[in-house]
Amino acid sequence: MHPAWPDLHLAAKALVALHEAGHAVSAYHLGVRFSEVVIGEYAVRTSGFGYVVYSSVPPNTVESYYHNYVISTFAGKAAIKMAVDESDDAEVSSIYKLGNENDFEIATRIATEQLKLAEHELVEFLDVMETHANELMNKPETKIALKAVASALLEQGTLTYQEVGSILGGGPQSAEDRSNT
Repeated sequence: MHPAWPDLHLAAKALVALHEAGHAVSAYHLGVRFSEVVIGEYAVRTSGFGYVVYSSVPPNTVESYYHNYVISTFAGKAAIKMAVDESDDAEVSSIYKLGNENDFEIATRIATEQLKLAEHELVEFLDVMETHANELMNKPETKIALKAVASALLEQGTLTYQEVGSILGGGPQSAEDRSNT
């Protein structure tokens, strides 16, 4: 059992915010819709320290949408990897492990249930998707966006898809929106 949100120190709360910001920023950029991203008290009662409420997957969804969904699932880990690597705080390490285990389970479920990948294909696919997430999170412009969204999350606790888009400098964006530009 993890400690209650109010008992976490600021560095651990900031890590949770950065992790969830990684999911939200990548999902927004990749056209994976979500309704909100949540951290703090409400999230503790429902799903750990934070989560993203992804929107229903549209009917007749193409394979690339699921690839982007998996990338956004790994983006939480990618967003906080450097901060965790530089920390010797046990609380930070335990939060990192908890979030990554949950995210890996989700990515695996999407790959096997939606993409119908066989076991022998799974490891390579997940490795490639995690590499894409790391590349996205390491872009200088993404790092700036992560800090802005994480800061807003720490302040507000919940952000909608539209609020994340506003922070990122645009309105809501989907894959269809980007393909028309």
